[in-house]
Amino acid sequence: MKCFTFPVLNCYSCPLAVVACPIGTLQFFFTTGNVPYLTLGIIGVTGVMVGRMTCGWLCPFGFLQDLLHKISPFRSRRISRKWGYLRYVFLGLTVIILPLFWLDQFGLGERIFCQLCPAGTLEAGIPQLLLDAGLRPLAGMFFIFKVILLVLTVLLVLMVSRGFCRLICPLGAMLGVFNRFSGLKIEVDKSKCNKCRVCFDKCPVDLNIYEAEGSPACINCLECTSCPHVNYKFKIL
Repeated sequence: MKCFTFPVLNCYSCPLAVVACPIGTLQFFFTTGNVPYLTLGIIGVTGVMVGRMTCGWLCPFGFLQDLLHKISPFRSRRISRKWGYLRYVFLGLTVIILPLFWLDQFGLGERIFCQLCPAGTLEAGIPQLLLDAGLRPLAGMFFIFKVILLVLTVLLVLMVSRGFCRLICPLGAMLGVFNRFSGLKIEVDKSKCNKCRVCFDKCPVDLNIYEAEGSPACINCLECTSCPHVNYKFKIL
């Protein structure tokens, strides 16, 4: 099954992995000069059907972020939606530009985002070292650097709900583009909406859905539909 990708951030090297990560697959094909038609098709079909819904419902790293933020000892911090453009910077630099044009200049290999990805460190790097003692002598300073990045990501998530999804995740950047015209629509009855901000309080990415219908930041978790004036529908054609 690892010849297929699933539209969530899941590390290929995780001992429990069944399918491949779409970001890792994209990087591999880009740097070999091939077009990853299957992976792009899976991302495209998912986006057209449900937008970023897989981020809100199926992503294991997203689920972990939700758990961490719930038990966080820190006060939750709000950030401007403008910072969400950083996702596209990470997508462009670490998934496309650096792997294509500065291949191995920094000793990172062709899959630069995968080498730095905190989800990969947590799901694959640490478990592999725990399970295979023979790999432990090979873990050098770069692995320590990866662990530091993971710790910084955890601190970000403890302070900012879904911080990785909102600021860094390149897959979320790709799927978010489809939110405005996907088959899944979250709609506000604006004739009855009194801007009570129930949707904002429920939203893990701090959106007022009555101001941001179809926002690329929305992970389509449907938490906002706990407000009686917010509904969703699913329609492709």
